[in-house]
Amino acid sequence: MDEKKSIKLDFWKCIEYLRPKAAVVICLTVLLALGGFLTARFLIPPTYRAELLLYASNSGGPGVAEPATLTASDLAASKSLVDTCAALLDSRTLYEEVARLSDPDGGYKSWHRRVTAASAEGSEVFRVYVTDRDPTRAAAIANAVAEVFPGYVSGIAEGCSLHVVDRATVPEERYAPSSAKYAALAGLLGAALSCAWVVMSGLAAELRGSAACAAYKGR
Repeated sequence: MDEKKSIKLDFWKCIEYLRPKAAVVICLTVLLALGGFLTARFLIPPTYRAELLLYASNSGGPGVAEPATLTASDLAASKSLVDTCAALLDSRTLYEEVARLSDPDGGYKSWHRRVTAASAEGSEVFRVYVTDRDPTRAAAIANAVAEVFPGYVSGIAEGCSLHVVDRATVPEERYAPSSAKYAALAGLLGAALSCAWVVMSGLAAELRGSAACAAYKGR
């Protein structure tokens, strides 16, 4: 019971410290949020993401009729096929083939971070994403992947064929950094730091007052 009372008193004591300094906390929070927004918007170089839509099949292509019902083994085979294609995206051989058609700045070391794949659940359709600081180059790299990746997959994965559904277009909007995310994180940091500063200042002032009172009584 005593411990619960102590926690409750500590909480209300913090509120007591923060209440007269609410304007300071709000101002610091807004200023840091604005700083985070401006940093993301103007100081950090933006990146863009181009998207390529592909269809993986082991039955001859997207024009072949699908079975009326899909069994668990069909779904597992579909997922395995897409996972295989996604894993092959990370190969050095594919990078070298793409490098002949485009200019993937950064070399092979950054290739696996900039070229990623994501599949639709239980589907043979998956997307390839290419991120780059130059939107035109991002689209060029993605379309170079579209040129060489189907033949590369067919030569390695027996019975697997890859078809381009949608080619990449030049992205118009930045992918990262997110100005809203940076503003929110900076605002939260500002609120936490300003609250901690106000509470610690209040505690320090109270301790100094108690020490001065004790010294006065000890005279």
